Amino acid sequence: MSAAGHTSGVGETESAVRIVNRSEFWSCTVLMVTSLVVSLAGGLGTLYLVAEVLHLDPALGLAGCGAVTASGLLIMFLPFPDATDWVRLGTQVELKRIYRKRRFPLDRVIRVEFARPAGEDYDEKQHALRFSEVTIRLRRVWPAWLLVTLVEAEKVSAWAAAHGISVVDRRG
Repeated sequence: MSAAGHTSGVGETESAVRIVNRSEFWSCTVLMVTSLVVSLAGGLGTLYLVAEVLHLDPALGLAGCGAVTASGLLIMFLPFPDATDWVRLGTQVELKRIYRKRRFPLDRVIRVEFARPAGEDYDEKQHALRFSEVTIRLRRVWPAWLLVTLVEAEKVSAWAAAHGISVVDRRG
């Protein structure tokens, strides 16, 4: 516990490193909400098409409405589009994604990978604006992918080294 008596909520003091994804989180959130709206609209559109335009059995329209809506919801809740908003790294790993926030013990962390973002600008005068892709691989969980500043990447690297976690650096 710190001098102020505050904890981060994940079993350690305020020294835990919180890293915010600077890339895809909000665009992925908008995509997920759009997916929900489209699946519901598509379901209702199917119901209208079957009942009013094609004059078929309303039960068929309800089945089509349910199928379209269910497929949209299934796509929305698959793990791969579940972008990482932020991670808190300490004696546990806390991941905040679109739909949930979860904590994992360090023994679930397989490794941390660093890479240069695709299409990175190599203007030497803009070195302070460079980013690094960080992927935190966990057992039985979809990896956490973040776009972070170089300073944040160094914090993640120092955290991994301090906890004996394997680091793969492909930044060159």
